[in-house]
Amino acid sequence: MRAPTENISVEKYCRYHRDHGHDTEECRQLKNQIEDLIRKGHLRKYVDRDAPQGRREQRREEAPRQQEEQQQQQPRGVIHTISGGIASGGDDSNARKAYGRQSLAVQQVPHSKRLRTGGEEEVITFSEADYEGVRLPHDDPVVVTLLVELFTMKRILIDSGSSVDILYKHAFDQVRIPADQLKPVKTPLVGFAGETIHPLGSINLSVVAGMAPRQTQVEMTFLVVDTPSPYNAIVGRPGLNLLEAIVSTRHLLVKFPTRFGVGEVRGDQEVARRCYKTAISDKGKGKVLSIANVELRGDMEPERPQPVEDVLQVPVEEGNDERVLQVGSQLGEAEKEELITFLRDNKDVFAWSAEEVPGISPDIMVHKLSVDPARPPIRQKKRNFAPERHQAITEEVSKLL
Repeated sequence: MRAPTENISVEKYCRYHRDHGHDTEECRQLKNQIEDLIRKGHLRKYVDRDAPQGRREQRREEAPRQQEEQQQQQPRGVIHTISGGIASGGDDSNARKAYGRQSLAVQQVPHSKRLRTGGEEEVITFSEADYEGVRLPHDDPVVVTLLVELFTMKRILIDSGSSVDILYKHAFDQVRIPADQLKPVKTPLVGFAGETIHPLGSINLSVVAGMAPRQTQVEMTFLVVDTPSPYNAIVGRPGLNLLEAIVSTRHLLVKFPTRFGVGEVRGDQEVARRCYKTAISDKGKGKVLSIANVELRGDMEPERPQPVEDVLQVPVEEGNDERVLQVGSQLGEAEKEELITFLRDNKDVFAWSAEEVPGISPDIMVHKLSVDPARPPIRQKKRNFAPERHQAITEEVSKLL
């Protein structure tokens, strides 16, 4: 919890927190981190065993105060995370249940053999020098370039929040691997908004990270997805764990142990921003309005509105049952007789076939050219057309005559 802005001293600066308010020498969290590293066996060559007891007494005095601060910052509750996908145990429910039961068993976790170089343990750290080439401040993602199946693949997003490693189809096609080598996957991918995407399959690919000699090679299992994306691939938690990598989004840097020291892959800030711009600009494009597929074949007649009451069939002419009109059965006798008489008196307005429709006056339907009749007509020069065009013109003119 940070102090209020008005209480922060701008004259003091902490290089550990990269913020104002206190000096680096006064930073309690930095001292606690150093002491924790010393207790774990690190930084022993910097420890003065002949130092006076003043520091120990000072730590004893600070201990009650630190405990009091920790008691004041007790959490109010626990918010659990949600994870899933093929990485969480496998592609079926039994494998995922067995994966969940493993957390209850006590296991001996082996240390990485690649962490030792020349008999000494390598510690992965990030320093001021790792900011080289990074424009601050920023919130850019880590987008790197890796060697996938001996192809230099750019625009690979490092996402520690993804439970799977994803390879997009447009990049999979360029790796030149037949599609029949994809293994079927039953578990769909679930996005942030709950949308599901069914992968085309999974495939194991060789991935090389870093520059020689500090580079490492692993075999990652990618899920191939056919969906538009500005990225070629996404390396999630499974791939990062295989690399034993540590990601610093602040430094846009990925570090991992190798047999020859700590290797690293630096993110491209310019490419990351271009991918972000492309992803944002593509939102909303390509949306398709779903239309119900209606079978139009067969005898289909449009449904006509039905009357809300029963109707009576009334012939327009006495003795002619082919030409009838319909009147409501719930009308009164007087209203019914009056309506039938009115319809029979105006039977000439009803057309029972197209031949009975009266014609339209030529004064309305005939088009007249707005020209002076006193002017003699001017004959245009004859134009010769190809036989096909001449036949088409003749047919159209004959329709107008």
